[in-house]
Amino acid sequence: MEFKMKFRKLLVMSVLVITLCCGVVLSACGGGNGDKNGNPVTFSLTYTAGAGGTIFGDTVQIVESGKDGTDVFAVANTGYTFTDWSDGRTDLVRKDTNVISNITVTANFIPATEPSLAIPQNIAIDNHVVSWDAVANAGSYRVRVGAFESSPIFSGTTYSLNGRNIPVGTHNVSVKAIVPSITSQYIDSEYSETDLTYTVTGVPLVAPVIRIAVSHILGNGVNIVWPYTNTPGVDVGTAILGIKQIYPTVGELQVIDADKLDGIHYASGFGSLNNHLALFRLEDYLQPNRKYEISVKILANAVGYQSITDGKRFVDSEWSEPIEVTMGAVQEIDAPTFTVSSIGVLNWNFVSKSDFNIRYVYEIWDADSDELLYSSTMSGAPSLLIDDLLKVGENYVTVNTIGFNWDGASNTISVAISDNTERIYITKASDGTIIVH
Repeated sequence: MEFKMKFRKLLVMSVLVITLCCGVVLSACGGGNGDKNGNPVTFSLTYTAGAGGTIFGDTVQIVESGKDGTDVFAVANTGYTFTDWSDGRTDLVRKDTNVISNITVTANFIPATEPSLAIPQNIAIDNHVVSWDAVANAGSYRVRVGAFESSPIFSGTTYSLNGRNIPVGTHNVSVKAIVPSITSQYIDSEYSETDLTYTVTGVPLVAPVIRIAVSHILGNGVNIVWPYTNTPGVDVGTAILGIKQIYPTVGELQVIDADKLDGIHYASGFGSLNNHLALFRLEDYLQPNRKYEISVKILANAVGYQSITDGKRFVDSEWSEPIEVTMGAVQEIDAPTFTVSSIGVLNWNFVSKSDFNIRYVYEIWDADSDELLYSSTMSGAPSLLIDDLLKVGENYVTVNTIGFNWDGASNTISVAISDNTERIYITKASDGTIIVH
């Protein structure tokens, strides 16, 4: 009896030990679905396409053990058909499920055995309209004129070239037939091969007749203007400015982008005519004691002017007849007196110089690095709140005067610039508090 009791105790203890050991092993293995640290085991699914097709969907997928991947589609190129995957599966839309190993497969394609649609015949152009004979079983057509290719043409067998963005030049014209759907038993035809051509002629925009005027729109400056006529082929595109130094030495033409036109013009400040205004100050691009030729070209890049009408399209204008402009020596002018209040308001006084238009340049600098933080030009002497323009830390502010005079008789710009070395130092705390030194 005593022996049976001892045997039962030994048997129970053995079962407990085995159970504990199994628990430890399963825990270390992540419950059977993880690695030794308990992290999920993952596998990679890689899908590639052989010659003649492509794969739509996620071509590289990382999937946890026992989980499913996502759909991928084997899509054949024109003239090919899908056969199978490299592992023998034949499903066009493939989804790998219950993944327990890495999978790398390739979609195989072969040249299609379906017949091609017939190539369109009897292609002709009459009054800028392309026509062709209908093709049996075609769902639509495309017309190609040089590098231009139409969108699918679903209705009829004609296509007007008016309104199309076709470049200047002589281009071959061809047509192809397109299958009605991807389930068709046919494939698209090739483009027709004919000697038929179509010529697009460039019509230059009218070069502007420019003059120089003083503009107050940009805070007093010398500007280029030209009449606004509201005439197609004149008021269109982007204006570019050409500046060429002709004295004391002859330089290269410098081209500067100006303002978009597209019908925008200014009706006041330049006499009785409406005028285009190139939005830049001419004096900002010229150097003292030099003479220049100034001209303007109009680019045919506005919406509506890049397409053809009856075989013609607008192209860039020639450069306008140049105007000679002399930039005189820099003259002296007084600097303004300026202050900054304890709440960050910048003020300065007016400066005058006989026959000169005046504007002011104020600048905010990082006092630690001497880096320019902000610069702006104004024609008046307002009160400006500048606290938001200051960085946290040490700053300083300067204000200078720029004056100019335009002598229309001699086409000479005279410029006067102050050399103000005065600085007002400002400390801005992290809470926005300002201390003016």
